Amino acid sequence: MNFLPAITFAACSTVDGFAVGLSLGLRRTRIGWAANLMVGLITLLGTALSMLMGCRLTAYISPETARILGGGIILSMGLWGLACPGTEDTVSAKESGPVIIIAQRSAALLGCGLALNNVGLGVGASMTGLQPVPAALLSFGCSLLFLWGGNRLGRSHFASTAGTSTERCANWLMVLLGIWELLGIC
Repeated sequence: MNFLPAITFAACSTVDGFAVGLSLGLRRTRIGWAANLMVGLITLLGTALSMLMGCRLTAYISPETARILGGGIILSMGLWGLACPGTEDTVSAKESGPVIIIAQRSAALLGCGLALNNVGLGVGASMTGLQPVPAALLSFGCSLLFLWGGNRLGRSHFASTAGTSTERCANWLMVLLGIWELLGIC
């Protein structure tokens, strides 16, 4: 397995967690380690399942066709995200008030939302030949890191515009990964 496509996949499939963490942090909502772990495990499960589904699809089509279709899916998702950016609002930080710790139920719902967000990318990535287990494990690590980092940064009152730039960055990473796969570089 080539490490660069796997880490690129992991980063672009989980960087939305950074924006979510940032948004919650700006609202003075802290994501504790148990909640972050729950979100990461749900993301791991969703990523692994979507990648396994993509592997099943490759049993019916040639590896070359699967690589091209998978690269096309990833490229299309990135281009779509760049052409139609989300309506993510940047929340202004509150100067006072208590820090709220996110509940486990909310963390589970957040994890499900972030995992569902990865389905198309996971299917496409596995169709290109990316190995599901290492890619899903890297996604788990990136999910923990991005959600924690975004939340920490948001609670530090340092970021006022990072939310929209992370979405743009993730879309450009998907475009790059899709092109790599279409050209057979990875």
